[in-house]
Amino acid sequence: MVNSGLRQLSVSEINVRLYIAKGGYNLSLEIDLIIIGGGVAGLSAAIQGAKLGLETMILERKNVGGKAIDAYVIKDYPGLTQISGAKLISNMKKQALENGVRIKELEEALKIDAFNDKTRVISSKDIYFVKSIIIATGGRYKKLGVPGEEEFIGKGVFHSITSSGLSFKGKNVAVVGCGDIAVLNALTLANLDANVYLICSENKLQVIDVLRRKVLRSKIKVLLNTNVISIDGDSFVRKITLFDKEINKTIELEIDGVFVALGIEPESDIAKQIGVSIDKNGYIVVDKKQRTNIPGIFAAGNVTNGILKVAVSIGEGATAAISAYEYIKGVKVYGKN
Repeated sequence: MVNSGLRQLSVSEINVRLYIAKGGYNLSLEIDLIIIGGGVAGLSAAIQGAKLGLETMILERKNVGGKAIDAYVIKDYPGLTQISGAKLISNMKKQALENGVRIKELEEALKIDAFNDKTRVISSKDIYFVKSIIIATGGRYKKLGVPGEEEFIGKGVFHSITSSGLSFKGKNVAVVGCGDIAVLNALTLANLDANVYLICSENKLQVIDVLRRKVLRSKIKVLLNTNVISIDGDSFVRKITLFDKEINKTIELEIDGVFVALGIEPESDIAKQIGVSIDKNGYIVVDKKQRTNIPGIFAAGNVTNGILKVAVSIGEGATAAISAYEYIKGVKVYGKN
């Protein structure tokens, strides 16, 4: 699956050999499927893989949930009018465990390489031999990169609306971004009776017509062609400084919270290290069956497309698991290659 000449180990070969000698792992044992990342794509892949009879493990450097767990409410999942991100993740985790998936939280996959003609995953806690891998590492929130942003994270600066949104009733809140996620956040906060400013650096919102009409019908104050210059406060955010490009003027707004909703950038570093094809924006390139250019390595979710839709990630995760099963067993389960 992985060419042994692709990369060097950060863990020395001496230490690895000692680890084997002490019974750390058995070269003859291979896990069928390791999924790197425990968001909705990873959990979906794990559930499908386990149902297909594969020995399946998730490696998640934090706790399972990914970006979805931060969602105050999810309304685009078929069959459910709405559900909180935390509840959806709780349900998926329970289902994965009930199907025999081994979930390793707080364990980061550091490297993928070949050893003695076998593919292995080196994590922050262990070393595993594996027959197939699904990379479902998702993405990290894009940042504004302005003074005060890092300083006030969790103290008035947020990247998602969880229960924190409830505390902004009747208060002034800024949502920064031009896309669907920014608008959805702004609408959610407005529905929670916050006074919302939607700050977009472009000359129009980059959203579907349905969302644009909802904004127009709301009390949201939209500031176009406006950049955030800085975020200021004391122990908590108190104001933001803006630059209006149309009138070439600096503006200050008294504000109680800032939600940065610029989207995500893919966390594809582990894929790059082993030669998986990456596009110009950093997303992993896959075919319609979630296969990468390296046999036995698949990818799913936000790391492949940047489409922040739970339903899309869940579908891709299931597809990747089916493809992994086909690869391991040498059979075709569904459809065409």
